[in-house]
Amino acid sequence: TGTIADCRFAGNFGSAIECFGSSLAVERCTITGNGGPGVGFYYGGTSFVRDCLILGNFGPGVYWHVTAGEIANSVIAGNFSGGSGGGALCERCDASIRNCTIAGNTAYTNGGGVYVWGSSTTEIRNSIIWSNLRQSDPSQVYHERFSPSSIPSVTLSNSDVQGGQSSVGGSGTLIWGNGNIDQDPLFVDPDGADGTIGNEDDNLRLQPGSPCVDAG
Repeated sequence: TGTIADCRFAGNFGSAIECFGSSLAVERCTITGNGGPGVGFYYGGTSFVRDCLILGNFGPGVYWHVTAGEIANSVIAGNFSGGSGGGALCERCDASIRNCTIAGNTAYTNGGGVYVWGSSTTEIRNSIIWSNLRQSDPSQVYHERFSPSSIPSVTLSNSDVQGGQSSVGGSGTLIWGNGNIDQDPLFVDPDGADGTIGNEDDNLRLQPGSPCVDAG
């Protein structure tokens, strides 16, 4: 069990942070331009990502595998996964995503924003999931069963999801809760001066008049 706080991880060949079989809190960190998942948690423990910027990594922004955890008050943008889950990938885990912006991520296969697989339970609330892509369809969130007895569950509430309920694809169980909307969140400047989302010049704060201000 440990904490990594107030750090910057940039340009590493592989993942910025990996945690195996233990619990870890990652707080107030910038994780950008790394050659693997921004943060990976594997095989046990309960881990937390809080108040972080996770931008432009070549892999899921946050990757959970057979573990449990939470992402809170964080921005996950411009990450690219060569598999599934551009923003967040949850495989056989219990996860919570709250008060987060997951935007402009891409997955080669499924779930440009969030991908949930197998016997996972994932709750997403008070979050923005917008402009994420996968190669063949516009699903922002994708949940996929591993077998007839290994079925994921996704609960979405009080969130701004591009495309609404129809943008959640897959074969798991979806609980579409109260307070969800499908309206442009009106980011200040999501792709920054260079015109590319996933860099530190991006500004994903909300403009005055955003439907997400004081909502959720």
